[in-house]
Formats: sequence, structure tokens, C-alpha cells
Amino acid sequence: MQSEWNELKNILLRVGGPGSGVLIIGKSSIESAVRDMDFLNGMKDIITYCLNPLSVDAWVALCKRQAATTIPSSKQDKSEKDAWFFRDFFPSQAFGAKVFGSLSPNILAPVATHLLNEIYMVRNLPLVIIRLHQYQHLLDVDNDYDVILHMLTAEYLIPTEGLERDLIQLYARSLIYIHMQVLALPFSRMVYLHMKVPEDSTIIPRYCRYLCLKINHRAIPFRLPTMSVEVSNKLITLILREHEEATQEDVEEITLQVYKKRRMKATTAISKFLDKMSVRLIHLRILVVETGMIQRLPNEVSKLVNLRYLHLSKLKMELLPKSLFYLPNLRILSLLRCQKLQKIPERIHQLKKLQILKITYCTKLQWLPKSITRLKNLEVIDVEGCCWLNKLLDDLVSFKSLRILNITRCASLSQIPRGIEQLIDLRKLSGIFVGVDGGFVLAQLQTLTNLQEIRLRNLERAEKTQTEVLMGQQSLCDLSLHWGGEEADESSESATPLQVLEALRPNMHLKMLEIISFKGVEFPTWMSKQQLVRFDSLVEVRLINLRRCATLPSLGQLHCLEKIEISGMDLIKHIDNTFYGDGDTFSVLIEVTVSEMLALEKWSMPERKKFRIFKKPQQLTLIQCPKLKEIDPHYYCHTMRVWLNNETIWSAEFNCWENLQYIEIIEIVGCQELRCLPQGMRRLKRLSKMTINSCSNLTTLVALHSLEELNIYACPLLAFNLEAFRELRRLTIKGCPKMQIYHDAWKIKRRL
Repeated sequence: MQSEWNELKNILLRVGGPGSGVLIIGKSSIESAVRDMDFLNGMKDIITYCLNPLSVDAWVALCKRQAATTIPSSKQDKSEKDAWFFRDFFPSQAFGAKVFGSLSPNILAPVATHLLNEIYMVRNLPLVIIRLHQYQHLLDVDNDYDVILHMLTAEYLIPTEGLERDLIQLYARSLIYIHMQVLALPFSRMVYLHMKVPEDSTIIPRYCRYLCLKINHRAIPFRLPTMSVEVSNKLITLILREHEEATQEDVEEITLQVYKKRRMKATTAISKFLDKMSVRLIHLRILVVETGMIQRLPNEVSKLVNLRYLHLSKLKMELLPKSLFYLPNLRILSLLRCQKLQKIPERIHQLKKLQILKITYCTKLQWLPKSITRLKNLEVIDVEGCCWLNKLLDDLVSFKSLRILNITRCASLSQIPRGIEQLIDLRKLSGIFVGVDGGFVLAQLQTLTNLQEIRLRNLERAEKTQTEVLMGQQSLCDLSLHWGGEEADESSESATPLQVLEALRPNMHLKMLEIISFKGVEFPTWMSKQQLVRFDSLVEVRLINLRRCATLPSLGQLHCLEKIEISGMDLIKHIDNTFYGDGDTFSVLIEVTVSEMLALEKWSMPERKKFRIFKKPQQLTLIQCPKLKEIDPHYYCHTMRVWLNNETIWSAEFNCWENLQYIEIIEIVGCQELRCLPQGMRRLKRLSKMTINSCSNLTTLVALHSLEELNIYACPLLAFNLEAFRELRRLTIKGCPKMQIYHDAWKIKRRL
């Protein structure tokens, strides 16, 4: 349909320009797509055009064309027959045509109906979920959350401030229903390609549009893959990452001299690759470079005129190149752990479209240039972890569009810029230190009525106030309050810890509450049993280092609570009936963490009736609870994690394993007092998976007949007979020299 395509191109050229964002969505899903992307309504010059669906002939032609670019010519006759069959699953959608044009030679059409039905589910999911899965597959990791969010932002799929907490959880749950192995095949064969360098193929397929190269510089010979002009001209995303695990092994296995030589060779190859590619990547929108092997960016980076997102991590450069500031469409600049970076040039104001400036854990950076105030579109300033940053800016009045300000862990920062109370569009305020001398004044919160997230520190220096300063914050979802190590002088203007916490009473729509190092001995009135029940949106509570509080609040009153963390409450000996409150408690609780509870001895269930504390089988984590010897019955959970010193749990004094009989997965980490697994663990009849890591004094295990998967790491004294584990299907043993013979024998037996 060349004529229609030409017409669309003419429309796009009239209303946009290089670097403009274009979203193409199916006509049948416009309503849901607009609902998911209603944040675009706040952006300027958004124009919507409706496209007619593909005709049957066009669908089949597109499927055949995709097959021609991805499969051998000997199999292309089959692709046309398959196209007519597959069309019924994705009528009128280019997505289905491309997927099955790539997939058809590998499956038999009549047999593949069940697989097609599962992939068919994808068409009804929001576009942002599809992209989220694709980027996770591309990066091949689950914890690169910030990078993935910025990639989605660069494609105009989410707002610059990220996603709200409930949307993140919704999307995470949606991904569970997408079978990774089903989607990974067509996407990786088509455009999303993750390659290990140099282990994988040295040729990049011509249909690749999103490329991640995971670099292992220890390999011999080291060589980067070949990228044709056809690929480089159409590449949208390029990610270069260092294989950190391989680097660690390399240091252990070879001499330092050889290690440096190989690393230098890889560094030279990567630098040449970037120099060469910068000129040819004319449509590149996303560039991610994460390696400590590079000291500079090529000057040709200015040729990347369509680049929207640039992420540089661990680069050993002291200055940013001048050419970086000639990127006319750059929206996101992210510098992470560039620990030699000393300053940001004044010419940063040339990045007129910059919306997100993230400079985190660049420990030598001491100030930001004044010219940043000329970036009128800037919405995010994030300088977390820049510990030597002693001056942010003189004032923030010019940042009318600022939505996020994060100065967490900026220990040298002693003065809050003027004008912060005028940032009426501010959504997230993190790491702000409080105090009457150069710090943030609590009363200023009353003017910032659109805040969704507040993280305050140094609350021991907060001024006295009679006003509940947060009650007007109807949009507030996340609240984190952190007291420092100092004790306020009673004769000073500072308020007592309890007075401060009373003044920071949040609205009833709060979803996350975190209180750290609170110095009071009791909780404020708004955390009483009668008041907590009104917080019907609260899903997460974290109480950390409340060392003077002798009782717990009645968290059972929070009927929507999903996550609880209680840590460092030294005076708590018994989790009793007070903790649960009234009514049908913890109906949706899925995760509990209890850590550094040095005096805790007993965890009881409510006295009024027997009930399941976990109605959904989820996770219990115990860290540093050395005296815990009793957990009452009816504690249902799927996963139990036991970390560090929990001495009594491993002794005969703990006889409550039968009360934990529903556990299916257990993880034991760093328990140095553990010498032998207790006999009581035999009562865990449903236990199917166990992981033990860094238990240096562990010598033997008990036979757990239900165990199907066993993973053991860094237990040098451990030796036991694997024959006792009759149901074992998967076994991993590393760093356990006494177990190597048993491990090898088990693998041979499995092969036979």
C-alpha cells in the first residue's frame, strides 16, 4: 500500500519533525489506549489520527514479506499457506502479521492453535505492558527498572515522573500471564536481539532494530559483531553492557597482567566500534553504555540527531564531550556511577528538549552549572548519592515544569535552593533535609498541593508547628520520614519527635508509609487503633530502627495492607494481640519482613480465634532475630527466608517447624551459627526448593524427602549423601569443595 504510506508520511512531516514521537494504535483499542496514556493530554501539540485496519490481502502480503526477511527461501512457499491460517488469530493487525511471518517455518499450523491463543492475549493488553516485556527480554535482567522506565518514557508511553505505585503493580501482575518462552521466540527472532559478545554469532541479522550487546572482555579472541549499513541505518536502540560476572571470574582465574592486557584490547575495540557507528546510527533513539572500560565518548556522538535517551554508567571520564550538547532531541540524560566526573559544562543549556537530568552516585561532582536554570522543559532533577555535591542551585523559581527533585544521600548539601515552595507542579520530593537553618521548613509543604511522594530527612531539626502540614496533600501516596542520629536540644526551637510526627499526619489516601529512626517512645494519635482503620488505601508499612518504642501499632486495622517490614525495634519481645487489632485482619497480606529484632522471643496469633495470617501463600523473611523461639500455629506462607544470625531457630529450643508446614521454598543465607539443619525440618512435607548460601560452619543436612531442587553456595565444610534426597530433580553446588565428588556422581547418575 505504497500510496497510503506516502500519504501518512506527508501528514507526519507536516505536523512533526526529527525526533517527534508517533504512536500507532489499533482502531478497536483506541479507547483503552487513550485511557492508559491520558498523561499525554498534558503535553502540547498532541494530534490523533485514526488508521483503517489492514485488508486481508495486505495482511497476508505483510506476513509473506516478514517471512522473506527472516527465513530461508526453501521454506517460503509454506509461509503463504500459514499466513492465511494465522490471519484468523490477528485480523487486521500488523503485529500478528509480523510475528507469524517470522514464526511460521518453526511450527505446524494445525498443531499451534493453543500457542496462538496464548499469544492472542497480548493484543488485549496495554501497549506499555507489551513494551515492558520486550525491554525486559532485551536487557535479559529483571532489576533494571529505572533504565526500562526511561526507555518507555523516551517512546512517550509513560510520563516523565514514571508510573504510580498501583500501575506498577498492575503491570507486574499482567506480565505473569504472558508466557515468557512463548513471546521470547518471535520477538528475539524479529527485532529484539540480546547477544553475548563474543560467544554468540558475529553477524547481526538485518531485521534487528533493538540490540543489546553483553560484553565479556576475557574471551579470546575478542571481537565485536559486524553491523551492516542496512542494520545501523535502522537501529532504534543500542545497549552496550559489561558482563560483570565474567569479569569477576576473570580476576580469579588469570594473572593481573593478562587481565589488564585483555581488558585494554576490548576497550580499544569498543571505542572504535562507537566511533564508527556514531555516524551511521542516524535513527538511533536510545543509547545505553554501561562499562568501566570507556574513558570518553566519540565526538561523532553529535551525529545522533534523533537520540532521545542517553544513559552512561561507570564510564571513567572526567568531562563530558562538547559534542554531547548538540543533540537537538535529547529528552533524558542519565549519568550513573561515573565516579571520575568532576563537573557538568555550562553549555548543557543547549539541550533545549531535556526533560530528565539524572546524575546519580557521581561522587566527585561538587556543583551543578547555573545554566541549568535555562532548561525550561526540565521536569526531573535527580542527584542521588552525589555525596560531595555542596551546592545545587541558587533558586528553583525558573523551573516551572519541575515534577521530581531527588537529593537523597547528598551529605554535603547544606542549603536548600530558594523558591521550592513555588513549584506547584512538583510531584515527588525526596531526600530533602529539614531544619530552620538553611533547611526545608515543614510549613512550606502546605503550598505544594500536588505532591505524590515525600521523603524527608533530619527531622530531629524540624521546627515546632501547630498545623497538620500534610492534610491538604490529597494526592500524596508515598510518605517517608527519617530522623538522623542527633538528639535535639530541649531548649532549642526544634520540636520533639512526637510533635513532628503528629504534625505530619497524612491524608487517608496514603499507600506507603515509612518511618525511620523515630526517637519517640510512643506513636502519634493518627496511628492509634481507632485511627488506623481509616487508612483504607495503605498497602505498605515500614517501621525501621524505632528503638525506643515498646509496642507495635495495630497494623491489622489496615485491611488493604500487602507488605510489612519491622526492623530494629529493640524493646519488642512479643508480637501479640495488639499487633492485629480488630476484625478480619491481614486478608491480603503477601509479604512480611522482620529484621534486627534482637529481643523478639515469641510471635503469637490473635487470641480471639484461629485464622490464617497469610490468606495468600507468600513470603516471610527473618533477619537477625537471634532469640525467636516460638511461632504460634496457623501461619501460612509459601516462601521463608532466614538470613544472618537466627541462632535459636536452628536449636532444639525452637520446636515450631510443624506450624510452618505449608512452606514450599526456604532460603538460608549467612547463618554462621548453623552447623546442622534441625531434625524438625523433616515436618516440612511440602518443601520442594531449598537454597543455602554462605553458611561457613554448616557440616551436614537432614534428609528432606520432598525436596525437588537444592542450591548450595559457599559452604566449605558441608558434606552429605545425596542419595537421601530421593525426589531431587535439580542440583547446584558451588564453593563446596567437600561436595564436589558427590555432585559429579549425581550428575553422572542423572545422565544414565
